[in-house]
Amino acid sequence: MTTSLGNTDYALLGMLKLEPMSGYQLRREIADSLAYFWSESFGQIYPALKRLTALKLITPVRRTTRDTGRGQQFALTPRGESALADWIALPAEPQPPRNQLLLKLFFGRAAKADVSLTHLRESRDRATARVASIRVLGEQIKRERGSHPDAPQWLMTVRHGELQTEAHLQWCEESIAALLKRDRHDQRPVKSSS
Repeated sequence: MTTSLGNTDYALLGMLKLEPMSGYQLRREIADSLAYFWSESFGQIYPALKRLTALKLITPVRRTTRDTGRGQQFALTPRGESALADWIALPAEPQPPRNQLLLKLFFGRAAKADVSLTHLRESRDRATARVASIRVLGEQIKRERGSHPDAPQWLMTVRHGELQTEAHLQWCEESIAALLKRDRHDQRPVKSSS
């Protein structure tokens, strides 16, 4: 196992296990397939590609594709496949949560009464749209890539995103109701529209 690698490096190795890709294609594919639980920026991808090439975990290749024309792409080397497999075998490290919405709600009484309600409603609306797009992604995987050997794992991650987003929606509704009830009790003026 290569210990100097970070999560970005392993995310790229995993994507390149699927097929050779350019930095641009990697960013697009990560946004299309992993965005519900993982993201990478161009500022992270290109230095990682350089690092992975120097470590001989990936190798530059030239391919002509319908999507990108001619361009620099990268392919996983056997050494890169081994590093990816070793990393996958390690226990997942817990990630400390950082949630700005929860931080603002925790200190919410320092602002006007309806600020927290506004934040919750906006979060609810984003989650409603997100759960719909997650379901579309799941159906797309089943329809277009259902026979791919990795499809069961892909669908597990999609289902996790769906359940997590549904739980967030339920929490938003409960929290909105709790704030409205508290504010009626406190006689603080708030906007009561849901």
